[in-house]
Amino acid sequence: MKRISISNISRSKVISYVGLPPKGSLFRINPDPECYAPEVNVLCKEHKWYLLANTLVDELYKEADFISGIYQANLYQSTDLMGNNNIVVVNYSQSGTPLFDAVDLAKDIWMERLKVNGMKFKPAPQLTKPPVWEDSFEDLLNLRLLQNDQYIDDMNHPYIDAVLQKVNVSA
Repeated sequence: MKRISISNISRSKVISYVGLPPKGSLFRINPDPECYAPEVNVLCKEHKWYLLANTLVDELYKEADFISGIYQANLYQSTDLMGNNNIVVVNYSQSGTPLFDAVDLAKDIWMERLKVNGMKFKPAPQLTKPPVWEDSFEDLLNLRLLQNDQYIDDMNHPYIDAVLQKVNVSA
């Protein structure tokens, strides 16, 4: 199996969110610092997120200072009440948001993502079921990225072509 390593690079932080728990779901975030990837680069396309190889991002930023759809994000391991583990993607914003607060709270208690427009969360302290962490964060991330083709490390990927076409059109 191909091993994906995550290293951090510095890019400007932009407002946008994808990869959240579904509306109406109850979730927890793994509090273990090993179950977290800070400041990785993601491409958000068609309601899905893709982790970008740092070498690819370096190549892309030779084309333009800002590229729409590419963001820095934190990745967290989450679980739901059924014990399904997943990756939550939280993109940066210019100031604190309810999303970062919800992620921090979900490390200690169950949180509910409300079925309303926007990103609204409510603590569910009445739930005492312990979270189930079936997979290691690294195994979960590698499995998700490889099985769902959510890792992009090639400039010839169709989504990268689309991103570069937008850059060239706006130039």
